[in-house]
Amino acid sequence: MKIGIIVPNIKMTQDQLDERRDFLMTGAQRDTTIVMIKLEEGPISIESSFEHEHAGYYIAKKILQVEKMGYHAFITWCGEDAGLASAREVTQVPVIGPLQSSCSIAITLGHKFSIVAPMVQKAFMEGRVWSLGLGSRLASIRSLRLPVLEVRKDLRTATLLLEEECRKAVRDDGADVIMLSCMALFGLAKALTKKLSIPVIDPALAALKMAETLTSLDLTHSKVSYPFPPKQNEK
Repeated sequence: MKIGIIVPNIKMTQDQLDERRDFLMTGAQRDTTIVMIKLEEGPISIESSFEHEHAGYYIAKKILQVEKMGYHAFITWCGEDAGLASAREVTQVPVIGPLQSSCSIAITLGHKFSIVAPMVQKAFMEGRVWSLGLGSRLASIRSLRLPVLEVRKDLRTATLLLEEECRKAVRDDGADVIMLSCMALFGLAKALTKKLSIPVIDPALAALKMAETLTSLDLTHSKVSYPFPPKQNEK
């Protein structure tokens, strides 16, 4: 199967794209091909509601442009699921959000989950979780207070801050599952799971496995919930 990863960070380098693709391939099925698709327009990172909406339009637009190129599913490379609803409206190909995928997995693994991200608007993220009907399962939202673009520049510092906030979520907030809600944190969940002795969910792998599962089941989002925009219906 061929999965397209829509990356809204317009300044991400080819080396950075390759690093993310290589990581995803470590968890992919043997028959999965992963293609990184970087947007030409949009924000350089998503840390606000404005940037979330800004990226969302271009994510949907890009999927509409490339959907006929043999893709079986798309993943929006954003821990807040930017563009997810819009993208689902313009296509019948499955579009997967890392946040939604992580939440779906989290509630199968424990009673209360916490979300940890480098920089997060707590009210916005809480609203996203409640919109999924899972607000009562949310223990807390914690921030590293670190700009997204700084995470991979000093991964050691980011990892130490991440472990500290995860431990606080378990000790102080009652979380028994942790979700890493930023794609810049890819690859860090496995070590944290061992250190904390509770499940820590990598949003990149959660989205990948959801995309593979829906594709293998020949399922996609309901067009009752995500109907084509009026202009699409006219064509």
